[in-house]
Amino acid sequence: MLKEIIIKDLFNTYNYDLNMKDNNLTIITGPNGYGKTTILKIISGLSHFDISFLLSLSFSEIHYEFDNRDPISIIKKKDELIIYENNIELKKISKDNLKNTLREISKIPFIAPYDEGLWLDKRTNRIFNTEELLIFSDDYENLEKPFKINPFGNLHNIPIVYLIKEQRLIGTKRRRREYSYSRYREDFSSNNVENYAEDLKRTIFEILAEFSKKAQDLDSSYPRRLFDQTKTISKNSFEKRYEKVKETQSLLKKYGFQTITLDDKPTFKSENSRALRVYLNDIEKKQKIFANLSEKLETFTRIVEKRNFPNKTLEISQDHGFRFLTPSNKPISLSKLSSGEQQVMVLFYELIFKVEKYSLVLIDEPELSLHVAWQKRFLDDLIEIINLNKISVITATHSPQIINDKWDLTIDLEELIEKIS
Repeated sequence: MLKEIIIKDLFNTYNYDLNMKDNNLTIITGPNGYGKTTILKIISGLSHFDISFLLSLSFSEIHYEFDNRDPISIIKKKDELIIYENNIELKKISKDNLKNTLREISKIPFIAPYDEGLWLDKRTNRIFNTEELLIFSDDYENLEKPFKINPFGNLHNIPIVYLIKEQRLIGTKRRRREYSYSRYREDFSSNNVENYAEDLKRTIFEILAEFSKKAQDLDSSYPRRLFDQTKTISKNSFEKRYEKVKETQSLLKKYGFQTITLDDKPTFKSENSRALRVYLNDIEKKQKIFANLSEKLETFTRIVEKRNFPNKTLEISQDHGFRFLTPSNKPISLSKLSSGEQQVMVLFYELIFKVEKYSLVLIDEPELSLHVAWQKRFLDDLIEIINLNKISVITATHSPQIINDKWDLTIDLEELIEKIS
């Protein structure tokens, strides 16, 4: 994971040496114009091979230190980037190189310029930004095949970075339009709250399909496994495990996963202990399929319900993903939620459901549209998610209410800064 980042001559004005905090949460604060958002983009830029951004940024050197790999440095000289790993030069990339590469890309029959920094694969109607396109195969016959050598050289073990941007309520949705260079254009007006409700609906559907397959496999093989079972179970172990599966089933029922019916509790008899062992093993295997999702749903629901959205009750279901109901049980359009309510839903959904384990997550201005009371709760909820998903987070904020009592986790750019004379 990232331990330290040193940036020299940012905007031809600032030198920064930022050491990440040890508890997987670092807060960057400071006045406008000191580069908080830019620093997040610099961190994201290495993970996502964001060549265009780094070539356009004014700086002389960026140095990344990690706890699990050799350091990486990027030196900028005029319009050229020089990439070093452990002080060994790996690659040079210039604006002219980039322009020439993009010129060659534009000659490919099924690749069309789409918008500034965006490209269209006309065969699949898929939109790529420049960086994504550059890391795909050099023959472009299969855009899912990675480059043999990525744009930054043979870098490995770079942290997975997930950037949650300031403008997070607006999603992307493709649709057809007539343009001089393409019949396709991206629609930037879709609502991310609605997108994420659909995303959760799809996730639940996939989990239920996995459960059905597992249940069918277990049920069809039950007689054989029963006869083959040689181990028994003690009465004490049976009682404990049965109570646990009852608790788990109650939680699954809360979210509409009524997939396992527990009849009256079987009476424990020593002569039936082998069968009871197989019985409990099967239930636990079926329930395990929902374990990761149910834990995330519990966290998500608890965090949202703590906000006490006025006259709204959150409902999770396989039919809707998530939605809100009025006191009279009428559904509320997600697009009708307040901007603050939508920010809560989108921000915490991304953190809980979209971010991979062990990722480095960057959050820009988490305070947007949030009431002061909600801002004060934010970091406590974030720490819970950090522990749940085993992630590290760097967040940039203006808000003392977001920081609340966590000033020991902050890096203040105004205090840190060393102005270049």
